Amino acid sequence: MEKGRRKCLKTFFGYIRNFFKGLDNFLIFLCIISPVFGFVLVYSATQNTDSALRNVLIQSVCLVIGLAVMFLIAYFDYEIYMHFSKYILLFFFVALIVTFFVAKDVDGNRNWIDLKVIKLQTSEIAKVGFIITITTHIAKVRENLNSPLMVLLLFVHFLCYAGPIVLQGDIGSVLVYLVIFLVMLFVAGLKYVYFAGAAVAGIICVPVLWNSIMPEYMKKRILTAFNPELDPLGIGYQAIQSKTALGSGRFLGNGLFDGIQTQYNLLPAKHTDFIFSVAGEELGFIGCMVIIALLFLIILRVVLVGINSKDDNGILLCTGVATMLAAQTIENIGMCAGVLPVIGITLPFFSYGGSSLMSVFLCMGVVQSVSNHSGEMMINFRENLKFQ
Repeated sequence: MEKGRRKCLKTFFGYIRNFFKGLDNFLIFLCIISPVFGFVLVYSATQNTDSALRNVLIQSVCLVIGLAVMFLIAYFDYEIYMHFSKYILLFFFVALIVTFFVAKDVDGNRNWIDLKVIKLQTSEIAKVGFIITITTHIAKVRENLNSPLMVLLLFVHFLCYAGPIVLQGDIGSVLVYLVIFLVMLFVAGLKYVYFAGAAVAGIICVPVLWNSIMPEYMKKRILTAFNPELDPLGIGYQAIQSKTALGSGRFLGNGLFDGIQTQYNLLPAKHTDFIFSVAGEELGFIGCMVIIALLFLIILRVVLVGINSKDDNGILLCTGVATMLAAQTIENIGMCAGVLPVIGITLPFFSYGGSSLMSVFLCMGVVQSVSNHSGEMMINFRENLKFQ
């Protein structure tokens, strides 16, 4: 009996060891240490409120759940998820539409579903679905990717996600989806003429969007991004306080838990959208560079997993995830520095928010699935970035 038990345990631990051999363990380490660093910043930003410990507890629970989901997704071959692409697209399209109808209107946005225990932002969770379904769509039309009809159908696919999110008023998320979409098409080999055409169409449409479609609050956010003094006590207030917090930290910061803008509640949304400003004020330039370095390493590891994937689909999936992380990082840091509009984009892994954290771990699960099911492959860098 004892011998049989030992054999079972040996087999079990051998299986676990083999499972982790296929994963990118350094990426797992980065995906753990980054949120833990974020917990410290979130606690510092909210320590003078009754919800400080509760916020850290919720984030900790989301981290544990996120890791479990990541490992579960990594266990199965990513081709399985692509096989169910149609159902994934339908599920998220319905979820985004339902969100618009059931969510409460908050400052012109209807993108949060209140589940009592937690508030769910479906546009965040849907990012992983978008990356999977677009990859599948490109794989199916690869031979005729540059056909105008195929490009049109891919754009309709994009609108299945972007349309409902626009209705929700979440323009920031739509821009992230758009960047992901364009970069994935570029890597897949779409001809430059389509990008040039899209640029021309964008230039033509901007005046129409500005004068007829774009809400006033969004116009103000764009204008105040370049000149916050236009509305110093309104929309510009966030950008002004954020830049003040970042600048006051100088090289080494004012000390953790000692930032004036942070601790005296002068900085709005400090534990969510402006967590980078909290780091800048309290930990200075050094703290900011640590955050940037961690995010850079995560993005780099995702790219490397894609380069060493077994096929073009793995490359595209990792491209989508890396682009999502890069786009959100650039926008959030630019927003905090006052050089980009304040559009409610969180900093991946660091900002407070269950939906944001779960979204990145779902995507990390897909990346780890690519790593786990690609094996030991030596693939030429150029060959992998060019679709045959």
